[in-house]
Amino acid sequence: MHTILLKVTALFYLVGALAYLHFIFTLNERSAKLGRMLLLIGVLLHGVGFVARYFVAGYTPITSLFESLSFSAFAIVCVFLAFELRYHLRVLGAFVAPLAFAFSVSAAFLPGEVRALAPALNSYWLPVHVILLFFGNAVFAVAFGAAIMYLLMEKELSTRRWARSSSGCRR
Repeated sequence: MHTILLKVTALFYLVGALAYLHFIFTLNERSAKLGRMLLLIGVLLHGVGFVARYFVAGYTPITSLFESLSFSAFAIVCVFLAFELRYHLRVLGAFVAPLAFAFSVSAAFLPGEVRALAPALNSYWLPVHVILLFFGNAVFAVAFGAAIMYLLMEKELSTRRWARSSSGCRR
């Protein structure tokens, strides 16, 4: 069930990313709202998938590559939605949502069978440590998206200034 939920979640992340990309090119607020709603539905389904996998596996599902990529996508979307709620940076979704989609699709193509937990990983601190690590990495991923966004905006502004100043010199 959890692998089916991951594939459905990846679809929601894809359509949400496309809605945010549409927002960038058209500045249509409805596209940004649709993108946010799709990502919110996707992250809720993703959370249900994690809870289902937890009950099937009997441990926090963060130990395999499949689980790590899936949880990374989940954490990235959670952090982005928190940033969007706080700072209203809708345009950032066009840079972050595709990354979450890529992680979730990568996880969806990996074998998702539940394996027994290695004895070395049987610790109460493992879930706390790894979950905080993934959310820290998600903050870096959102910052990466913001940096790319900033560089593109700065390039656009500098080319417009150059075009205005050169057109002013010709007169």
